Amino acid sequence: HSLSSTGAGLCVEVTVPQDPVMQERGSSVELPCHYKTSVDKNFMLEWKFAPASNILSLQILYFTNDKLYKPGSQAERLSLLHDPPTMGDATLQLANVRASDNGTYICVVNNPPDFYGSGSGLIHFTVLMPPSTPVCKGTEYAQIGGDATLTCSSVEGVPAPIYAWSRVDAKTSLPLANMVQDDQTGKLQLTNLSLAFSGTYQCVASNQFGHASCQVTVNVSGKMSALFVPVCPPGALPSAHANSSPRWKDRCKLPRLDSVSTFLLDARARHKRVCKLLASGHVLVDTTGPCLVSWLQ
Repeated sequence: HSLSSTGAGLCVEVTVPQDPVMQERGSSVELPCHYKTSVDKNFMLEWKFAPASNILSLQILYFTNDKLYKPGSQAERLSLLHDPPTMGDATLQLANVRASDNGTYICVVNNPPDFYGSGSGLIHFTVLMPPSTPVCKGTEYAQIGGDATLTCSSVEGVPAPIYAWSRVDAKTSLPLANMVQDDQTGKLQLTNLSLAFSGTYQCVASNQFGHASCQVTVNVSGKMSALFVPVCPPGALPSAHANSSPRWKDRCKLPRLDSVSTFLLDARARHKRVCKLLASGHVLVDTTGPCLVSWLQ
């Protein structure tokens, strides 16, 4: 769009893009500004910048008396596409774009002999960037039958990131009806928890410029019970089928176990046996003797 001022003499007209200008962080950008007026010794070009977080504009560049001045903090990264800008083109160049460059840029042309007042144009500039590393928070300890809420949020990211949660160590699929996530806010709600929900959850924040992730662990627990299980005699079941380590020499079937996944080995057993629970439902120990097995009810 363009803004112009007229006086007793000629009219000055400044033209800038109507649509917002967008550019990825770390790259260079041109902010187009063209003007129509005669140029003489009183011609002056000025660029101002109003950060997105501040309504006040600051002078960042001006050209007058054939000299160029850059008083702002962006000075080392600013230049004019045409220097001197005396041929109707006042386009501003900004190198190594940063998040702090977000805001409104104002191109102002003054030429007192030609008109009363000045011509100016506003450019809205947005810095595009990948999501910053998100922060994962939430319920790390929960009871069977309870609920857990996990949150995920990136401080940076333009356009706004989309969030997606998943289980890192899931061997079986969890019921989708018990997992409700909002990809806009990064919230994950887990309901009616069972032991199967224990594990590490990962959140990935992404947009078209990149992605980043974080993790949080959920521990679901219940009432503890214990049972002494006699260990099979050495060699009763070849341990090589389950574990290649030579020190693991005995294993035996746990009695009356239908759901092996609900059982946890208790390393605090008073006999100090080191035990492993196998997927086959067997217990593997490093010595003969009883091993304390605990599970959740």
